[in-house]
Parts: sequence; C-alpha cells; structure tokens
Amino acid sequence: MYPDIKLNKQLLFFGECPQNERRDMVLTIKNRNKDMALDFSFSKVAHFKAMPVKGKLLADGEHNITISFEPKSFGMFKQDMQLEVLNGTYKIPIRLEGNCRALGQKTKGVRGPAATVQDFEVDAAKIDDMLAAQSTLNEVMHRKETRFNKTSVPTADPALASMTESDKEAKVAEIRTYLANKANKHRANNFIKHERIDRTIDNRIQQKIRETGRAPPKTLEEIEKDLDLGMDYEL
Repeated sequence: MYPDIKLNKQLLFFGECPQNERRDMVLTIKNRNKDMALDFSFSKVAHFKAMPVKGKLLADGEHNITISFEPKSFGMFKQDMQLEVLNGTYKIPIRLEGNCRALGQKTKGVRGPAATVQDFEVDAAKIDDMLAAQSTLNEVMHRKETRFNKTSVPTADPALASMTESDKEAKVAEIRTYLANKANKHRANNFIKHERIDRTIDNRIQQKIRETGRAPPKTLEEIEKDLDLGMDYEL
C-alpha cells in the first residue's frame, strides 16, 4: 500500500523578512490512508526550518506544521525542503521562497546558564499568502520611492553665499520662498527624469515580450521568477 498524503500547498512564498527576524507560515499535511499511520520528517535547508521537524500521522489524521523563514544574510532565497515519509522511502518536495533585503532589530535576550530555548528565538510573525505578497509590493514601492528621492537639493546655494548674515536675517521670508521654489523645481525635474526612465523600462519590457512571445508577468511570484521582464532599479 502506498502512502496517500495531501498537502494544502507545495509552494510557500514568505515575501520580505529582515535579517534577525522570522516569518512563519502553516503547512497542513493529511494522511488519507484509512488504516495506516505514517512517520514523517522534513529535510534541513538553509534559512528555512520546519516545526516539528518529524512526527507521526495517524490514519486519516491531519497535522499543522509551522514552516519558518529565518534569513541569516541578505539575498533572495529559493530552496526545496523534502517531506520524507516512511524513513525517506517517499519524498515530497516543498518549494520555499523568501527575500531578505533589510536588517532588523537584534534583540538582546538572556544568555548563559539562566537562558531557556525561547531566549534564543528571533522575533516571529505568522503570515499568509496575502501578507507575504503585500510585503514584497511594499518593498518594491519603497525602493522606487527611495530612488526617486535619492538626489536632494544642494545645501550650499551660490546666490546665498555672497549675502551677509544681517542681509539674510532681513530677508528671511524672501529666502524661504526662493529655496522653496528651487526645491520644487528640483523635484519636478527629478520626477520628469524618472518618468523617462520608467518609460524606457516599459519599452524594454514590451520589446522583450515581442522577441520572446511570452505574456508579461501578472503576479508577484511571476515577477520574482522572470528576471528578464522584471524592473531594473539601477537604470
């Protein structure tokens, strides 16, 4: 008799998780055999872990497993964790994906003989598919906004350098208006520049679509996997 196991999903996308933090998702496994219990275990992979890592599924039983993404370094991680049944006789691959592009706050817990297992755990947050996708979208928008605001107005202004302190004090209102107008002009020019860059990126994507005959990516998962049609932040 072959083991009959059903998983609620075989792809877990965790989205964004800062280093020193953790994201948890729930994987449900069900033993559909009516008269046979099954031993199971999960293989070890970098940056991801299963809890519990092994156990027994009773006949027609169901078990919730916490799969955690705990990045130790920056990067975009894609790993296959194996669900092994009957001492590894049968293996079911589970695709795990997550991004780490920020440094989280490292908490200082109790150390030494008085420390417990919980003191060594990092901050965790349970998420679902929607929250994971939203975290990636937020990161994309943050990076685009950061790129847009990267260039600031120069603080040293030639027109003000020649003025004495008494002249500046006498013309505070005029100077504020002048600097505000200059900042607005600078932001407008910066906006036009990046609009042109965005149009160039769109044109490249459309050209790539015509050359490859592939439809453009529609979901965050497709965007992450399709590097040719993704956005180039360094342009």
